[in-house]
Amino acid sequence: MTTTEHQVPVAPLPEPVEAGSVLVPDRKPRWRRAYRKWDTARTKELWLRIYKVTGNAKVTTERVGIKLPTFHQWKTTDADFRGKLDILNVMWSDLLTGRVVDLAHKAYRVLELKLDMALEDGAKIDASTVDIAMALLKSQGKITDKSTVEHTGKGGGPI
Repeated sequence: MTTTEHQVPVAPLPEPVEAGSVLVPDRKPRWRRAYRKWDTARTKELWLRIYKVTGNAKVTTERVGIKLPTFHQWKTTDADFRGKLDILNVMWSDLLTGRVVDLAHKAYRVLELKLDMALEDGAKIDASTVDIAMALLKSQGKITDKSTVEHTGKGGGPI
């Protein structure tokens, strides 16, 4: 192992071997397989770093320059990659849950202020305030809208 100027161990790449066939001049050197494994590890690290910022697998794969099936293959075959990905997913889930809760609290405060202002103006509440209140309460699961349709024939009998 060699080290860089910052004393980070770096594995040396194998020496390239010339293509052994005169008949097939476009043949790639044999050292590509070893290089590919080393490159894949660095690509996975880069993918995880970008995913930590974006939180979106599709965007991350586009930025890294790999295809989505490659990402799914890494997820199923590499346990270390999957573990790091699970940690990042939990981090993003906690972050988004916290943001949604904060947004709901802000919406409640805005709704309370809007209702207070409407009541001060002579106890008149306009339709937009009611729509905002209904949408907020529905999104929080406080109220549900249930409707049923009954089909009947002539005179209220069967169809």
